[in-house]
Amino acid sequence: MHPAEETLFWLSVFLYALTSIMYLLVYTQQKNNLLRFARRLAVTAVITQAAVLALRTWLSGHIPFMRDYENAVSMSFCMVIFYFLLVRKEKDFEGIGTLIFPITLLMLGYAATFSIGYEPLSPTLKTGWLYVHVIFSIVCFSAFALGAGMGLYYLILRHRRSATELLLRLNDRMYRIIIFGVCTHGISI
Repeated sequence: MHPAEETLFWLSVFLYALTSIMYLLVYTQQKNNLLRFARRLAVTAVITQAAVLALRTWLSGHIPFMRDYENAVSMSFCMVIFYFLLVRKEKDFEGIGTLIFPITLLMLGYAATFSIGYEPLSPTLKTGWLYVHVIFSIVCFSAFALGAGMGLYYLILRHRRSATELLLRLNDRMYRIIIFGVCTHGISI
């Protein structure tokens, strides 16, 4: 691993750890004054992770999909992007970040356990269909992970009597995200 990539990777892990702590504080201890800071940390972490992926792509000469490390980093990045798109549309779902950011942190921890080197693609892997397969696989499993986080959030919220309308919307969005994951999985196969 290139020293710049390693530095950016561990910086993104640190930022996701801080983001996870901030979101947990906001939503478990009602520290709403930390929410703006937590959002900024999350955006900084995603930008840092995007830099890791871009640098990896540039150094390896292909999109990062050949190793488990690359798959875990790409999938966690895609999951956080989906989370941001969801929250942009539904502001009430921002609490899902208390589950999504720790999941992202776990995925990056999993990625860190692998030996990380650069290998050129073999001629059999240079087909366009492989790119389609891998990209749609990353998208589908990221959607499934977000759907799982939304399901856990649903289970947490269902005990609140005041959250019935929010639960209905959450259930609808969760269903749509899972269906999106199933469709993209079908394309990837």
